[in-house]
Amino acid sequence: MPRSALNLALLLATTLLISACSKQSIYDSAIGWERSSAGLETAEVSIGELDIAYLRSKEAVEGDTLVLIHGFGANKDNWTRLAKEFKGEFNVYAIDLPGHGDSSKPLDIGYRFEDQVNYLNQILAELGV
Repeated sequence: MPRSALNLALLLATTLLISACSKQSIYDSAIGWERSSAGLETAEVSIGELDIAYLRSKEAVEGDTLVLIHGFGANKDNWTRLAKEFKGEFNVYAIDLPGHGDSSKPLDIGYRFEDQVNYLNQILAELGV
């Protein structure tokens, strides 16, 4: 086995041991690193009975604001790599719409496109965007 392959195998084994071999903890560590390198931090806002999770720029800038909205079956973290390209130039918000990611997922509310637009309008108003 070439030395580089051995080093890679040792690094992988160490990573698995450190994370107690938990897939979730590996994911949490990786997504935390991606968020941090993109200059993002997690935050939450309440809209009525809904708790809405989102990512925002750690440091506000004088530039414009970008609001990143995921599609069906996705979440705020789909934007972390792209958000890294905007670091320092824009104020970035990546929002988990209701029913997605870390936001509330009640079964008794509407999830149609029109409903999500209404929630988004309320979220942006609460955030002052």
